[in-house]
Amino acid sequence: MGRKSKSSLLCDKSVQAALAAIELYNKPVFSYREESFAILMVNAWELLLKARIVRVNNEKLDSIQSKNPKKDGKTQLARTISFNDAVKKCALPPNLEEQLYVLQEIRDTSIHFYNPSERLKQECLEVGTATLESYSTRLIEWFEYPLSKHQLFLMPIAFNMPRDFSADSISKEPKSIQYLLNYIEKAKKMCPHVSGGDSISISVELNFTRDKSGIAVTTVKEGGILLNEDVDGWEQRKFPLSFRGKGGLVDKLKDRFIDFKQDKRFWTELGKIKKNEKLCKRRRFNPSEESRNDRFLYSTNVLKEFDTLYTKRA
Repeated sequence: MGRKSKSSLLCDKSVQAALAAIELYNKPVFSYREESFAILMVNAWELLLKARIVRVNNEKLDSIQSKNPKKDGKTQLARTISFNDAVKKCALPPNLEEQLYVLQEIRDTSIHFYNPSERLKQECLEVGTATLESYSTRLIEWFEYPLSKHQLFLMPIAFNMPRDFSADSISKEPKSIQYLLNYIEKAKKMCPHVSGGDSISISVELNFTRDKSGIAVTTVKEGGILLNEDVDGWEQRKFPLSFRGKGGLVDKLKDRFIDFKQDKRFWTELGKIKKNEKLCKRRRFNPSEESRNDRFLYSTNVLKEFDTLYTKRA
């Protein structure tokens, strides 16, 4: 395996920051939930943006170094450009740019003060859900890095959290929070939700039902994002194979055949399999439309479909 490029290393580091943000947010007992998510998610975005800049500049690290020659800290490391400069340098769509500035405002408020606000918790959840959708999309567009193997969603642990707020509820918040909430509301009006676009926030509401197969969890609001579907139910048992990862489809095929390669024959056959509902299940990232972020799960019966293409091990 060859050495990874500088941009790929930055991208990998970004993904780890994003996964850490999700993991901390989803902890069942954690009072610093929203603050931790905002801090780490801004960090994830900053690293991803810098990875993008380095890649389009032929892997030159000086493309993200600050023009200010001042060094940082006792280690005297060269400074890199700021988060805001990285946003501008990537020439992002206006909606995404504004979404990132909203996330940054939440981060800054979290670092420098405390946020005793139920409404802000709800806003953080919805802004966070939107930014994860945009983040996942850019990973694929810029680095062909699908995150379908990761469960990229935020669970609103506080199920008793108020879902509806009165029009004057902002005025009842502490002064320290009013500015931030007003800023978020203004950004939403400036950048309305567009299907397939970069929303400032995505409404999230959960319904829980139980049947013989387990627990099903789905979103119900229009324009919302699918959090998880049939977590313990029949789908997971019928389609247990992901594409990559340990024990996934590719691993199983390597174990089954001595000459397996992800060549033209493989991709042609896989295209046919994806159209067969008995062999493949498509889990949509957004329930309202198909996207490149959708995850495909496969039945173990799919392995037999490749028997005529490759040589089975003895």
